[in-house]
Amino acid sequence: VTNFGLVSNNNVRKLQSQSKFSIASSENIYSFFTLECISNHNKILFDINLKKQISAFKEKFIPVNFDKGDYKKIKKKLKNIR
Repeated sequence: VTNFGLVSNNNVRKLQSQSKFSIASSENIYSFFTLECISNHNKILFDINLKKQISAFKEKFIPVNFDKGDYKKIKKKLKNIR
């Protein structure tokens, strides 16, 4: 049962398993959400400024420069995600 826009953890896992990528928060690159996404075979888009924080699962992370707003490059990266 969902209330007030909340999504059950089962629904989150189902959505993650159907997705190819997720976007990591800059507050905590290894949040529970990000780790769940990795376990559900998602690639993780993250702010390129946080690159030094990536120490595990490096092959799962894709750096993106959100500051420049170059959405054509981001779109190209997303098309190459398998």
